[in-house]
Formats: sequence, C-alpha cells, structure tokens
Amino acid sequence: MQINRIENHNNTSFGIKISKELINGASNLYWATEYNQGKFNRFYRKAKFMEERFGFNDYTIIPKTTYENGKKNSSLYAVKDGESIDDGVLLTMKDNFRKVLDKFIHINEFELAAKIKSKK
Repeated sequence: MQINRIENHNNTSFGIKISKELINGASNLYWATEYNQGKFNRFYRKAKFMEERFGFNDYTIIPKTTYENGKKNSSLYAVKDGESIDDGVLLTMKDNFRKVLDKFIHINEFELAAKIKSKK
C-alpha cells in the first residue's frame, strides 16, 4: 500500500492570518530602508509558517501605530474576524517598528495562544 502526502499550498485556513499592512511594512523597512533581503526573507518565512500551522484561523495579526505624549508606539494586535482593532489582543508594543518585527519573528505558538486565551 502506498500513501501519498497531500499538499495544498493555497489553503491558509489552518493558521492565523497575517495582514497585508504588516507584510508591506516589513517590506518597506527591510527593502527600502535597510536593503536587507535576508531579514525580509526571515520575516516572510515566519509569517507563512504561522499561517500554515499556528491555529486561530479566525484571527488576523494587524500592526498599529499610535502617538502618546509625542512618542510614537508601534504595536501588533491579534484581531478576531469581524471585530475592530480596539477589541483585539495586544501581542506587543514597542517604540520602534523594527523591534515589533523582531518580536513577531520570535513569537511562538504557545505565547500567542496564551495571550489570545487570556483575552477571552
């Protein structure tokens, strides 16, 4: 008996979704500012890995920039489909978008699950 592996690279319904704003922001930072393809590739591989395997297929990771007391803060939220970003789960907040992307690259499934479940 032969068993063939079933692969469907177009189906991203198994994991959390990554917003186009986050991918475009990473592209602008790593390509336009730092001219570093390696860093963008690392970010993109992590994003695709999360989309394929992390679960929480009804959530999307979205970046947000806010200003408090004249200081710029960049953050990442996990937002449930159909809800606003204000109702989302704060994953990280840093003073620099580069630091937010570094945190994104190092986040693991257990940390993400703990933060999302603590919000429920």
